[in-house]
Amino acid sequence: MRFQLDGRTYYRKESCNERFGRLLDRIFGGGQWCSMPEQEARTLGQLVTEGFRVVPVVAAGSVFRFGIPVKGVMVTEGLDFPLLEDVLGIDCELWRRYGYLVGRLHACGFFDDCRAKDLLLDDGELVLLDREKSRTGNSWNYRKALKSLRRTLYRNQRSGIRANEQADMAFWQGYSKGARLQEGQWKLLQERVSFSSGYGGR
Repeated sequence: MRFQLDGRTYYRKESCNERFGRLLDRIFGGGQWCSMPEQEARTLGQLVTEGFRVVPVVAAGSVFRFGIPVKGVMVTEGLDFPLLEDVLGIDCELWRRYGYLVGRLHACGFFDDCRAKDLLLDDGELVLLDREKSRTGNSWNYRKALKSLRRTLYRNQRSGIRANEQADMAFWQGYSKGARLQEGQWKLLQERVSFSSGYGGR
């Protein structure tokens, strides 16, 4: 929910009736015993410590009942920058930066899918918005990276985003640098996930 306060724009994300099964999944997936909005705020904080630029979190917290988080809220500052999905097109430099960011995320153990609509573009710098899933490691992992990239491809396609062959290659060049991979490693991923053909592999 968007709102104004003292001439500034903020966004409020709220969860109610947190499901117990989801809470357990969050715990076993490396998360915290808290609501989804507070977990997201904590993940954004971890990203900041790793050198990523994220949307500023103003406040976040959870409401507990009998020791169980039942609802939560997070408030973030509104930033007046365009979404990456609105300007990406087949711009090879933007695809390279996109790939580099995703590669860095994976290298640091953040494997949540990263849609173009989850990023803002500020004078060439990408700013992360939604990060609902917890960190699940401290280094790159092929299986987790493949799953994340497939989901990113699928969800971008649902928004009508598709690269041409040059932009696809730019993404993978950026990704390999961000994830610090050898050519054989990222080539194997590229064979199974193509942002130009839309092929998600098996």
